[in-house]
Amino acid sequence: MTDPTAAEVRRLRAEEGLSVRQIQARTGLGRNRVYALLRGVPPPAWTRRPTAKDGLRAAAVALRGEGCSVNDIATRLGVAKSTAYLWVKHAKARSPNPGDAMTMCSSSTPTRGCCDCSSASSPPAASPGVCPPTG
Repeated sequence: MTDPTAAEVRRLRAEEGLSVRQIQARTGLGRNRVYALLRGVPPPAWTRRPTAKDGLRAAAVALRGEGCSVNDIATRLGVAKSTAYLWVKHAKARSPNPGDAMTMCSSSTPTRGCCDCSSASSPPAASPGVCPPTG
């Protein structure tokens, strides 16, 4: 035999998408009782944390793959260095060939740490179009 209150609480969550607080207000049950009745029922999508920075995270991983340092990524994307590190710690940075002392850039303006030289503001390297090796 099923509890009609449990069925109503589950219906309010699944069909109407109500939060625990809203279910409490409608049914008059306590918070712990509502949680117990909702065990195993997923929360509505609107209660989940937004992922507004997914695009920035993907850009950070792409920049890391190009060989950019964490500091460069943080500066270019306008986020904290700690945030940039958390986003890219799993990604491997492209490393230069062991025999090469310098890495060629795609433009004539050299930069430190990142071989996409379009927005760099670093001191110039020994010769134009050549980036110092990434660290």
